[in-house]
Amino acid sequence: MLLAITGSCNQKNKSDHTTDLTNTTEEATEPKVPKTLVPTDRVQNDTLVDTEGSITTKPEESPAKKIVDLPKKTVADKEVEEHEETSKEDDPLPEQADEKEIASSKTNHKIWDDVLKQYVSGKGQVNYKGLKADRRKLDQYIEELKNLPIQPEWSRNEKLAYWTNAYNAFTIDLILKNYPLKSIMDLGKPWDEKFIEIDGKSYSLNQIEHEIVRPTFKDPRIHFAFVCAAKSCPKLLNAAYFPETIQSQFDVQTKHFINQSGKNEISNDAVKISQLFNWYADDFKSKGSIIEFLNRYSQTQIDSGAKVEFLEYDWDLNE
Repeated sequence: MLLAITGSCNQKNKSDHTTDLTNTTEEATEPKVPKTLVPTDRVQNDTLVDTEGSITTKPEESPAKKIVDLPKKTVADKEVEEHEETSKEDDPLPEQADEKEIASSKTNHKIWDDVLKQYVSGKGQVNYKGLKADRRKLDQYIEELKNLPIQPEWSRNEKLAYWTNAYNAFTIDLILKNYPLKSIMDLGKPWDEKFIEIDGKSYSLNQIEHEIVRPTFKDPRIHFAFVCAAKSCPKLLNAAYFPETIQSQFDVQTKHFINQSGKNEISNDAVKISQLFNWYADDFKSKGSIIEFLNRYSQTQIDSGAKVEFLEYDWDLNE
């Protein structure tokens, strides 16, 4: 079933709206995200997140958030293509950090990396049953996240890697606590539930994504790195994100998702694309139109006036 650009979208309790794909002159507005993905509460009253994603104590009067711009240029597309050619999986895997780079991370993401390599396939399918029976390393990593929050002196990439891995690890943890189930949507409003404990404070998945990561890093590629545990979501990478390689990993994830049959269908004069491009249209239009964003990663160049439709979202569990 296809949803036309002027049609309605009921996924994630999202309100109906029309997306202008070619308008690059209008001032960007806050993206209309699905109701279950829009945070209803701020981070606890005694907490703030600084411009680099750090957690700090809230002063009497909150200063306005400063927006951090995207890096001017990501890794060259040639590097991404060379990596894909050498991958042993059917799906391309990003460059991996070596042992020396892993040891330099402030948080031990190697623990999470081991979990992903053991229980997630190259195509992003999760062995929830096996992981539920062997949670030791996942629990160890979650404890590390809880007890080692982001510090102000951490680099931008260290903070981005921390939040990306944390979002994915806590999402998998939520599924395991309720497994077996058919879909994350069976849990009601899981993105609003404050089940994440970090440094004695409680967060929801929505707060991490919409109050910390999106406004701080202003990087639309994050939508291809965060996992929502559904088949139509970008695949869960079977490796952790490391500060030393996260920019390359984001590029590979983005290129893979856009060119993956079933997630998007692209031709010169027409595209049928994921609802992610509808829900977060303003993120993808921050430096041009959505078609221009697609063309940075698509193997098929799309005409500026191409017809655009949105595919139906499959919320079945990614197993």
